Amino acid sequence: MRLALPILAAAALMAYAAWPYHTSAAGPYAVVPLPPGVTDMVLSENGSSVAATSVIFNQQRGIPEQVVTVVDPRSGRVRWRANLPAASCCAFPVFAATPDVRWIAVGGATRVELFRGDGARTASLELAGSGSLNNALRLSRDGGRLVAGQAEGEVTTFALHPPRRLWHVRVERALLDLALRTDGEEVAVVTSDAVVGLSSREGKVRYRVPLDRVVVAAAAEAGRGFAVAWKGAEETLTVGVLEGGRWRWRRTLGRVTVPLLQTDPSGRWTAVSDFLGQGAWLLDRDGQLAWRASRAPAAVGLGPNGRVAAVRGDLLEVRGPKARRLCDFPGGPTWCG
Repeated sequence: MRLALPILAAAALMAYAAWPYHTSAAGPYAVVPLPPGVTDMVLSENGSSVAATSVIFNQQRGIPEQVVTVVDPRSGRVRWRANLPAASCCAFPVFAATPDVRWIAVGGATRVELFRGDGARTASLELAGSGSLNNALRLSRDGGRLVAGQAEGEVTTFALHPPRRLWHVRVERALLDLALRTDGEEVAVVTSDAVVGLSSREGKVRYRVPLDRVVVAAAAEAGRGFAVAWKGAEETLTVGVLEGGRWRWRRTLGRVTVPLLQTDPSGRWTAVSDFLGQGAWLLDRDGQLAWRASRAPAAVGLGPNGRVAAVRGDLLEVRGPKARRLCDFPGGPTWCG
């Protein structure tokens, strides 16, 4: 399950402190206008675009809609916006983008819409199988391949240039999340009782690693493998990095509601937080705990070199991997490390 919040874009802002934005004692910052009802967003690696999805009720047409908005963060100008039908007002869009935001995919029902960064819709992809709702999407880093998961355990992979279906498989249990490895060669599917590794070329099962009664989970690319965070029946959070069907490391951290997971592509850092702000942790390549939040943040985003942005109330805090506790200076963003 992938639940992302606007803070996940904040970490990328940390790499672009030379922008001509507002300034404070903590450093430069930008305020980017976004539509109401934002459910997910991403800032491009070079800082030139913000893409966001939201759910609205179109009063003129009398229907719920998913909205994709791309904004220029320097000027705040909306570059383009696309309105798509939504199954209901509670049907959040499922969203994926390449790191440069040159390709954007939006799902959430039984189809996936593909957009170029300039707003051109290049494909409308129908998912295979029983028609269960799409609940996970991943784009390869070059935008050439899309992997879509459906709640009842179906996985479909598409080549995108030109758009065509490559393969479709069904795993044995409910699909909670999936991830595409950094090199695009392997897909990890997290179900209620296992992590299933699939070849991204033909969908062949490479391994199956058992899990115990998983309620909710998140997965992300992590170098040569995958980071996986999940909550079982005991309500505790377990996180680990899986490579080739074996755990490189795995550890239990604490109680959570829904885990939010962020990694850097090299797999050097893994940041985990809780959807309702019950905790946050940063772990290094070997699974050693770099720090944990002394006060519960609302969300955590991971930036380059292990730098983390955290939201607590109306305060944005930024810290480096060697910091031992969150900085606590009211009144604005705080850089620490």
